Amino acid sequence: MDRESFVAEILRNGSDDEAAVMGRIFDWADGHGLRDIWSLPSYGHGYYAVMQRIEWEPTPIGVRTSPPRLFIEGDKLRRHAPFNMERNWDQVLERLYAIPQVKRTEGKTYPNILLRDLQDQGTWSAFFGIVDEVIDRVRRAADRGLR
Repeated sequence: MDRESFVAEILRNGSDDEAAVMGRIFDWADGHGLRDIWSLPSYGHGYYAVMQRIEWEPTPIGVRTSPPRLFIEGDKLRRHAPFNMERNWDQVLERLYAIPQVKRTEGKTYPNILLRDLQDQGTWSAFFGIVDEVIDRVRRAADRGLR
């Protein structure tokens, strides 16, 4: 799988607008120096943006193609400081769930949003503002030697 093939899968399961959002997500991932990882299509093809040069390489986000949906990889992020402390992760969830389009999941591990909902600039900014802060906090903790 590569980016072009993944966008083709988004188009097969979604719309041109969702494919455009995926392009923005790729640009965002590149801007953060994240590495692409691909998964098998058991629940739709999967894309994961992985933080490099941090032990256990945290994965802040993933995208599935069926339906086109972005999710926060909470189970992986919660292995890393400062989100291995329940109260810190709960604060992230509170902020995410304040965005009306974000769906709650069991176990507080995979909050998600449809790609079509990220077309709105306000929703995009609110959602990725939180994700940007999570990435920054994980990197700062790793730089201080915290796990």
